[in-house]
Amino acid sequence: MIGRAARRANPWAIREIVFGEAEQPSREEVAAELIVFIRETVRELGERRASGFLKKFYGWYLGHGRFPRPFKQEIVMLHSTDEVVTRLLAAAPDAAALVEALEAELPDPNDDVLLDALPISVYGGG
Repeated sequence: MIGRAARRANPWAIREIVFGEAEQPSREEVAAELIVFIRETVRELGERRASGFLKKFYGWYLGHGRFPRPFKQEIVMLHSTDEVVTRLLAAAPDAAALVEALEAELPDPNDDVLLDALPISVYGGG
């Protein structure tokens, strides 16, 4: 149930449970997390596959009053992930600094990691 809540309705559900933080993330936090997720998905799947795959996540991240419905509808209609990132940064300009901080924490994809050899994806599928 926690995984479903975190995946669909509230990506910050685990933070709320573990740390007891019940306050909602800011628009900038939401945009930054989504941008990093978009970039990592494109890195793993490629632009063409990622572009369609990510559309379902936009509503999950941007919902719950975080962004207005017309904005979410506009994001889904964009053709490339670069356009989505540009639009997110325009809606939440302070997210750029958070994106840099989040990306600095990511492991180097060129490092040898045991899990890299396994046929598994955190984004779904095998």
